[in-house]
Amino acid sequence: MITFRHLFSGFLSRVALSLLAVVALLAVGDFAELASSILGRDDALALTLTIYGHKLPGIILQGLPIATLLGLLLTLADLERSRELLALEAAGSPPWRIAAPALVLALLVSGGGILLARDLAPTGQQAVVQLETRTLGRWTWTWTLFHKPRTFFKGSGGEIYEVQSVKAEGRHLEEVARYDASDGRLTRLARADRLRHVDGAWVATGARVWKLDPARPELLEAEEGGFPIGPGPDHFQGVPGQPSELSVADLDRAIAYREAQGRPTLPLRLERHDRSARPMLTFGLSLLALGLGLGPRTPTSQVEAAGWSVVIAVGGWTLLATLRAMGLAGMLSPALTAWLPVLLPAALGAALFGFRRR
Repeated sequence: MITFRHLFSGFLSRVALSLLAVVALLAVGDFAELASSILGRDDALALTLTIYGHKLPGIILQGLPIATLLGLLLTLADLERSRELLALEAAGSPPWRIAAPALVLALLVSGGGILLARDLAPTGQQAVVQLETRTLGRWTWTWTLFHKPRTFFKGSGGEIYEVQSVKAEGRHLEEVARYDASDGRLTRLARADRLRHVDGAWVATGARVWKLDPARPELLEAEEGGFPIGPGPDHFQGVPGQPSELSVADLDRAIAYREAQGRPTLPLRLERHDRSARPMLTFGLSLLALGLGLGPRTPTSQVEAAGWSVVIAVGGWTLLATLRAMGLAGMLSPALTAWLPVLLPAALGAALFGFRRR
């Protein structure tokens, strides 16, 4: 137990210092992108502190895997240089017992990452997006993609609604058209200048409805009655932000909305799986660090430990980007896209435990 506490405190202190360094580095790199929009403003300092107060949970979440990896390898380098590893092995401690305190720490860090990923980081990102778009006038491609006006919606009966403008959380629709088809041929066309949902019912302005005979498409007959519409206002609500802004509960609701509307959900489903998998990347990389450090190649200096961390981090980010691109292209399922970056280093690290060199 004394050995466990000693090793755990050593791993913890190194991981904490590494996290401070990594978070500072990420924040400086991020500020370099925002600096041109912030510097020169009268409220530059207050705005910077506000933005990075909201960004901090997301930056910590991003830095946890590399910081834990670096902290573990630095600690193993110190233990190797001081011959403590040799002493522990001579006393009969197998590699897994030496790794146990680090694995417990990695699980605790991953658990904290899950808490950040579920609500704190998305809420902070949502506040940052509001500040960047409304105060700084910055609109990224991703922001535009998820906030652009919605146009086509699928109805429960297979009909298609074309809406030029959605307002008041789906209760006010402008320039609406409904298309009904059978066997690939248009059977009815309905248009309205405006639809408003009042007292539980739709009220149409400027409604016109035409019936078409698929066998005789040259005939067009006008129908009596108002604009035929089945879905309620909630069907026309949009996703309240880009995936990184949404809590887990909001992601689930957004996926349900877009599936009912017949709209793509792949980016949202990828983000949903990422919320569980991304924090566990810390544990996967920790296993790799321990398998490497207690297996074939224990770093003998802090420089070597830092070098291995950089190599693994670059390889990990490359793997993440590649798998993400494959997932967005539909080549991998969302679950596989999210969890492969965790499982691959974990499996490699576990395998390396059996190759201890002396």
